[in-house]
Amino acid sequence: MTSNTLKGVSLCTTLVAAMALASAAQAKPPRPAPEEIFAKLDADGDGAVTQIELEAAKAERFARADANGDGLLSQEEAAAAKEARRSEMRDAIWSRQDANGDGFLSLDEMGDGESRMMKRADADGDGAMTLEELKAAGPRGKRQ
Repeated sequence: MTSNTLKGVSLCTTLVAAMALASAAQAKPPRPAPEEIFAKLDADGDGAVTQIELEAAKAERFARADANGDGLLSQEEAAAAKEARRSEMRDAIWSRQDANGDGFLSLDEMGDGESRMMKRADADGDGAMTLEELKAAGPRGKRQ
């Protein structure tokens, strides 16, 4: 390989890594699976979610957020509740990734976001992505 080729490969690798890190830092935590949501809503476990169960879940969520118990949510209470939900989701994601439960992620436990990026962006299937393909894939792989 020539020096320019090596520089190009190095630059591309750095760009992909930087984009993956930036995307991960800005990305919202993934939503829970539909099965998880359904199980929480189906309070009596009968396999069906009724309007009453939905209203009960809403009331429970409100009560958790209403820190002072006055029956009203302030902006501060709403923001704190939102951050608590995000924190719970981050903890759940961490627990799923930390397969051995040691509190750290190894390279193997981190997942393979780069391969997923290649799969979604490599539109022509040639094993390489161009900047145009990456842009066309858009955020989170939704082709423009």
